[in-house]
Amino acid sequence: DTLKQEIRQLQEREGLLQLNIKQLQEQLKDTQTSLSETRMRATTLQNHLVPVSRLPNEMLLAIFEEAVSSPPSDKEMWIPIDISHVCRRWREVAVSSARLWRNI
Repeated sequence: DTLKQEIRQLQEREGLLQLNIKQLQEQLKDTQTSLSETRMRATTLQNHLVPVSRLPNEMLLAIFEEAVSSPPSDKEMWIPIDISHVCRRWREVAVSSARLWRNI
């Protein structure tokens, strides 16, 4: 009887520990999400400090178009794709211009 009682207590304790693990895993997931969002916000704010971020979209687009204005070599053909992978804003500006993509 004593052994059965101790087994039941251990099984109950195991159940509580499993529940605790599940709660901690959920808390870890929430914390990781919060950390990721914090890092993303910090990166966004850091990017606003870079001088090129202060250029209007029209000026940025003019620079991009100048970069692809000469006849493309194999390497230069990829310039619009490279530009569009720098950041969200550059992607939006690049995708909005048909002139950047005419040689691809």
